[in-house]
Formats: sequence, C-alpha cells, structure tokens
Amino acid sequence: MSRPRAFRAVPCILLVLAWAALRPAGAETSTYDDEATFRALLSSPYTYETFDGYDAGTPISTQVDGVIFSSPNDPLEGYLPIQTYDTTGAVSAPNVLFGGAVPGSPTPDQIIVLRFAPSITAFGFQLVAQDPTATPMSIRVDFGDEISETFLVGDSDENESTPTFFGALFNRPAFRVTLTSGHEDGGEGGFEEFAVDNLIFKSADSTPPVCQGTPSEGGVDGSATDSGPGDSGIASVELLPGATNLVLSVDEFGAGAGSVDFRLFRNPDAPEGADATGTALVTDLAGLTCTLATTLHDVPAGPLTNEQLCATDGVVFLVSNDNDTPAGTSVCSADLPTGDEPTLPPGYEPSPAGDPYPCEVLTIDSPVSGLTDMIYKKNGPFDSRLRLLFSHYDALSDSFPPFTDVTASVEPIMDINGDPTRLKGGVSWTPVKVACALQGTVDCTMLPAALNDRDGDGYPLCPAAGSGAPADCNGDIATIHPGAAETCNGLDDDCDATIDESLGTVTCGVGACARTVAACVDGAAQACVPGAPSAETCNGIDDDCDGTVDDLLFFGGYLPPVNADGSSVFTSRQRTIPFKFRLTNCAGAPVGTATATIDVVPVALYSAGGVVEEVTSSGSANTGNYYRYDGSSGQYIYNLSSQSLPHGMVYDVITTIVNDGSRHRVRIAFK
Repeated sequence: MSRPRAFRAVPCILLVLAWAALRPAGAETSTYDDEATFRALLSSPYTYETFDGYDAGTPISTQVDGVIFSSPNDPLEGYLPIQTYDTTGAVSAPNVLFGGAVPGSPTPDQIIVLRFAPSITAFGFQLVAQDPTATPMSIRVDFGDEISETFLVGDSDENESTPTFFGALFNRPAFRVTLTSGHEDGGEGGFEEFAVDNLIFKSADSTPPVCQGTPSEGGVDGSATDSGPGDSGIASVELLPGATNLVLSVDEFGAGAGSVDFRLFRNPDAPEGADATGTALVTDLAGLTCTLATTLHDVPAGPLTNEQLCATDGVVFLVSNDNDTPAGTSVCSADLPTGDEPTLPPGYEPSPAGDPYPCEVLTIDSPVSGLTDMIYKKNGPFDSRLRLLFSHYDALSDSFPPFTDVTASVEPIMDINGDPTRLKGGVSWTPVKVACALQGTVDCTMLPAALNDRDGDGYPLCPAAGSGAPADCNGDIATIHPGAAETCNGLDDDCDATIDESLGTVTCGVGACARTVAACVDGAAQACVPGAPSAETCNGIDDDCDGTVDDLLFFGGYLPPVNADGSSVFTSRQRTIPFKFRLTNCAGAPVGTATATIDVVPVALYSAGGVVEEVTSSGSANTGNYYRYDGSSGQYIYNLSSQSLPHGMVYDVITTIVNDGSRHRVRIAFK
C-alpha cells in the first residue's frame, strides 16, 4: 500500500478541528475541542483506546470491549480493512486507526462505523491529518430512539500539522457513530483520507435490568425493571432456546419502558406429567440482560429421594424427606439477588462480580413439607466459604423472614469438571426461598445486639470488649461455636479457622490389600476400599490378602506305586491301591494342615500295555473321599479300594487340594 497522502507529516502531527452540529430540535449535546478538559468531565469508568497495544497492520473489529468496528465498503474490490497504522503523525505513538476505504479511488468515501453495545453517553477522538483545503468530514451519531445528530468537522487554522480533538456528551444513549471523509480540493477531488487516535467513549447504561419471579398456580409471574438513573429501559423479553414444554407470555410494553410483566407457564400441549423448564431473557436498550429461570416439576407421592425441583444455568437443587408427601406440582423460579429478597445473615456476601455462575435465589412453592434435606449444587470453582441459606414463608406477616444459614456440609463435586460446590442442609419446608452466599467477616460496629447470638448457643459473634471470650464463627448454627466437636462436613465446627482437622484415618484390608485413607476429605467422609488381591508368591508378603504370608502349597507329585506318567496298571489281586503325595511350603518345609479329596472317573476301556504294579501292603481301604495325613512320613495317603473298580477300565484319578483349589490328575488302568 502506498503511504496515504494525509500522512505526509512531520513528527507529532496534530490537526485543528472546527465543527458545526446539525441537530434535531431539543437536542442537548455538548461538544468539546480539548481532550484533557473532555476527559476531566467524564466520571470513571470510561474506555480510552490509543491502538498502541497492537502490532502495526492488525485488523481491528471486535478487540475493543464495547465497540465493533466496520465499514460498508468492506465488500468492494481493493478495500483496505480497518487496521492499526504506524505513523509519525500519531497523537500517541506509534499507531493510529486507519482504513475503511478503497485507496486511490475517487469514490466511495472512506467510512468507519463504530457500533456500541452497551450504548454510550460520551464519545471523543483525535482526528489525524485533515487537509485544510478539504471539505469537512462528518460524524453522525445515532440514538436508540431513531434520532440522529451530525457534526461537520474541518481544519480551521490552515495547518495540517496541528492537533484536532472532537468530544461530545449526549443527553440520551447513542448506539452508533459513523465517521465519513470529506473531499479534497474544496469538494472537487476524491475523498480526504483520515485516521483516528485516542478514542474515548463511556457506556450509557452499565446496570442490567432486574428480573424477579413469583411462583403462582401453574407457572411463574415474572417482572423486569430498568428504570434507574442512566438506565436505557427494556428492549425485549424472549424465551431462550432449549426451553422444554414452557410458554412465555409478555404484557404489552414500548421499547425503553422502565418495567415489563410477563408469565412463564406449562405448554397446554405438553405430555401429561412432563417437566416444563426454560429461561426468560430480558434485554435493555444497552444490550444488558437479566434472566428468570423456571422449573415446573410434578412431584410424586413421598417419601422423596434427591427429587430435582430447580435447574438453571449453573444451579441444580434437590430435596429428600421421609414424609408422606402428596403428589403435586412444584413451581420454582430462579433469579439473581435483587435487593427485595430476605436479608443475609451478618457477615454474609453475595457472589462476587465476575463469578460466571453466581448464587441465585430460588423461590419454590410445592407439595413438599416437613423436615426436608436439601442439596444446592453451584457450578464454578469449589469455594469452602459458600453456605446454604433458607427462608420459610411466614403467613402471619405475609413475608419471608431474613435468610438463615442451614448448611450441614460443604463439599466439591469431584466427578464434575470444575469441582462445583455442593451444599447440604435440612429444614421444615414450603413455601420457601433458598439461596447461597459467601460467609465472610462480621462488622461488629454495625451488628445489632439481637443478631449477636441468633442461634442461642451462648457464643456471640462479637464478644464484649475486654472479655477475652472467643467469638462464634457462625451465628445461625448452634452446633458451630468455639470448642465444638469437629465433624466431617467441610465446615469449621470449632471456630479455629481450620476445616475438618484432626479427624484421623481409616484402615482396611490385610496383607498387600491393606489401605489407609484420611477419614475426611473436602467435607466428605471417606470409604476405605481394600486393594485387589493377587496370586500368592514366595516373597514374604500376603499377596492374596487371606491373612497368611507365603501360604503357597507345592504338590510333590504322586508317589509309587502310582506313576505320574499314567503308566500304572493294577490287578484285582491288589485289594487296595495307595495314592500318596507330599505338600511343602515356600521354605520347603512339610505342610500337614491341608485338606485333600480324591475323585475317580472312568474314561476308557483298558487295552494291553503299561506297567503292572505290585502292591505288597497298602493298609485298609479308606472310606469317604478325604486323604489322611501321616506325620511320620510327611505324606497324604488314600487307600483306594479295588473292589469298587470294574475291571478292564482306565481311570482318571483327580486329587483336589482344598486349601488352594489346585487339582492334580493322574491316569491308572485296572485290568
């Protein structure tokens, strides 16, 4: 690209700007020609972009938060994208913002469009290298109410090398600014190239609308407000994609209205008994949003186990109880804290700014009643300071009293990415509000006396000065106080600033299967699981985890007159046939404590061959099928009666060592 003529400059080129405003009746825009003065008038925060943090030639579109850069010339052949440009003419070195044109072409004009979301109430920039002979460039400002203002900007001091600043404060939110070049030679030539430096803008509406919901018959009555100072008003209410069996109806309102009412209810065409879930998204004219999630769930007759009553983006809520709950529909609305919900306990704080899954207030009307266990799962990184809060509707006052901490345990959900936090607690139920919050430090200078020992455990949150008494670390749960017994629940029960300490270990299994684990990890009691046994080997370890080390049995083989190769032949002259063997352990010592049995199975007809064994004396035949152990010879012996064996057969004799389950087979013939 050839160097644009407008950038033929000496170092520190700045231009002088003169402008005329073309405004509709009643406009109250204030304009400024000095950057320092303009910035001093803006209360923080505002955006100040010099484009010097990017490499020269970087295309710029969405990198600056709150604004999108574009040009209607983008589709044209030879188009120069909006980009950073390194030039000695930069007001703040080294870069300016340039582009949005087809260089060398007399038409169309160079145009840079800035689209702001949220909308803005202040806009300013330094204009670089405006030719004094060119016609003024224009700055068109579009507002959300379809009103626009146009400012004509030209050089007034006949010096292309002096700075020019344009700034404007608006009395209404603006969402778009369009910069269009003037023309060279007093309007007779092509467009006059321009560049932008030191861009300044301030968002008009930094406060999102506030959504609230109240369960009612068959649905949730919702509302949203956006009527505070600087708020732009409601633009739209819609049902987010992914809703199931849920319908949204919205009362009529005009764009920019300070409030809107709507209702979320089950689709009449939904299958009977099917859950209805979804989220209403409310957007203001600045593009800021709030949401109201709704869950309609048909609760079966009790008892209940982990019945899911609420689900939003980041929160799941379940209940369990042993009561005879009648069947019916549970209605849950979920929204961010609005300031109208019950107050938090002393020292408790809502989710911090930037939490991608902040704690939501769940308002629930359901058939569930009586003592109920609750589980509140919050997505995001695990935080041990999170607590489960609860408020039960008071019919006498027709209101929900302040939240109470009812946390029974705090633990991470280790099998879900990000280790979300699971809060457990139990209370009497319905209608209720449930929320979570972070337990922090109590400000004793602001604590009312009535809240100093709300749980009545005798340990105040703020002991009297000079008393030396230890402070309670939780004023809502009586079992938590200094000196209390520590339990496995993810809470600091004894107020020593340490969680689940000194709870010891749990051991299980024997031998190689023995394991020892911490009794408590992250608020959850740990189950000790023994290791898996393996085959026993002679290594001084109880590999098979049966409580005995190296308890292998080595079978020494069948002893004469039985041949191990299966060649033994016996005759009917021999009254008994002796089967004998020895067992030894890993050290080679005889083992006489095993239990062995014998089993004889005919397998074939005998044909001539084999060695006829002579048995001179074998003793009386054994009864049953158990071997006896002869300690003097170190042998297991079984005298098999030949009278019970039909002649002319081949037999498999199988010996089973009961202790280790091994089976040892030998073949004999009886002719």
